[in-house]
Amino acid sequence: MGELSSFFAVAGCCTKQIPLRKNMIMIIIMWKAGNPTYQPRKIAMNEPQTPTETRFADLLDPYESWLRWGNPSKPYSEHTIRLYLREVGAFIAFLDKNMIEDVEEVTNAVFRQYFAQIAQNGAKATTVRAKLSALDNFFEWGYLEDIFPLNPAERYKRLVSRRGRGGRVESRLPEVLSESQIDELIYSISSENRKETPRNLAIVGILLDTGIRVSELLGMSVQDGINMIEGQKLRVFGKGRKERSILPLGQFSDLYRGYIRNKTGIDPAMRQQPLFTTKTGRPLTQDAVYRIISRHLGKIGLNVHQKGAHLLRHTAATLMLRQGVDIAEVQYRLGHSNVATTGKYLHVTEG
Repeated sequence: MGELSSFFAVAGCCTKQIPLRKNMIMIIIMWKAGNPTYQPRKIAMNEPQTPTETRFADLLDPYESWLRWGNPSKPYSEHTIRLYLREVGAFIAFLDKNMIEDVEEVTNAVFRQYFAQIAQNGAKATTVRAKLSALDNFFEWGYLEDIFPLNPAERYKRLVSRRGRGGRVESRLPEVLSESQIDELIYSISSENRKETPRNLAIVGILLDTGIRVSELLGMSVQDGINMIEGQKLRVFGKGRKERSILPLGQFSDLYRGYIRNKTGIDPAMRQQPLFTTKTGRPLTQDAVYRIISRHLGKIGLNVHQKGAHLLRHTAATLMLRQGVDIAEVQYRLGHSNVATTGKYLHVTEG
């Protein structure tokens, strides 16, 4: 303490013209810098850390992207987007608190417990319905995106509407493009005289020929593309970094062969760079792919519930089944962990 007092006396002579608050701050900083016994606090490695989020929480960003870009003909308002994200986030926090990490564990009993807590806080019936509507939107998006094998919120909504009589509800079938709609989409993109038109056509062609996810598409390197047009299987890494090898159907190869051939002149040492990039050479993002395809779907006047690049994945699965590809092979190509998820496309082909 004596050292600090003497330091104040010395420092005071050079800080008389500085306001008191700044004066004290400067003195303390100078003392810390000149005192060899001062040690800054070190954070212990065993201090509490932020808990790891559940897999539901990891879906909030792609869900928000879909809300913003997935339905250009009937866009959600900013108010609705904020409402849905808030309500879904609150429900995910509830699931996390109760250690529920799988959609099949989200039973009617879970919904009853959740909404009972909300009712105890004085929520009106209209508020509860709005919250349930937001959850139904989230789970239906996940179902149509092949993330969930079912929509548990829709099942609970039917249970509530029947006042407890229950009954299993089948979720909406995935929407797919007809052959004429595919042609219209391709024409819409090709009619644009833009530098990125060949890239956009290649994106559509690969998605339709393989059924891979957008994240898997954007994980392709230039070398992956070259290998594919040379007849080799395409190696992709899906959820959980699970690897699978896919041989494209080839029905839409004319949409991407030219784009990839133009990449063959790249130095072999640089062929591990992304196949799909922006005009400035940066890797293309999932949001950008959704915007590109959603914009063209809107231009050709498609009034379908599910928009965006994932609609092409649904279409690819249906095309495979219609061409006689075995359902187990389709399951493998799409990277589904459960064949029941793939089975919903059989109903589309039968319709």
